[in-house]
Amino acid sequence: MSDFSMFDLDLSSKPGYTLPDWSEFQGSKSNTAEAMYRYVLEARDAIKIQLANGVDLRGKAKKIVLSNVSESVGKNADYLNKREFPTIVRFINELNDQLARLQPVGCEPPPKSNISTVELKRRVKELEKQQKENNFSQLLTDRVIAQLGPLRQRNIKLEQENRELSESLLKERDQSAALIDQVSELLAEIYALNNRIRSLGHEPDPNTKMAIVKRDGKRSSESPSEL
Repeated sequence: MSDFSMFDLDLSSKPGYTLPDWSEFQGSKSNTAEAMYRYVLEARDAIKIQLANGVDLRGKAKKIVLSNVSESVGKNADYLNKREFPTIVRFINELNDQLARLQPVGCEPPPKSNISTVELKRRVKELEKQQKENNFSQLLTDRVIAQLGPLRQRNIKLEQENRELSESLLKERDQSAALIDQVSELLAEIYALNNRIRSLGHEPDPNTKMAIVKRDGKRSSESPSEL
């Protein structure tokens, strides 16, 4: 364990404490370094007191933040750094590691997981893969539903057009059948008139060619009596 462990160093923020023999406490910045060091001890003690009182601190509330230390002496947030104050920064990191392992009084530490890091990563990848598949499936479903609307409207229109066309064909067929009946009746009258002419001793015009039209549209040379 590092020499800066808070369990090994009996440091106090109360007046009269002894400064460690660190390079930061020598030279032109010694006063500022001492003020930051005192702030660190006070912050450490405040966190330990809250934990001892059962306060469940989380995140930055349970850490000594470098920017807060810098601002406590009226400096910019990045004033306290490894290059200018390496020992103090290492000391703060050690304190934070120790504070992270402390639990509030009356609170049990969270149970340790038996899942290895490799297994955890594998499960995360499986979950990500499953999520991607679910997203793709949902996207495909949305697109199919979006396309069903216009397709259904088109099918309805085609069904309507087909129904109208069938009705038109049936109507034309009925009209054709009625017309064929009229023509057949007219030809029957002509045959009857020719027979009457023959009965009077005359012959009808031989150049006149007539045929009865059947319902199927075919022409027939049969007489009305033979139909």
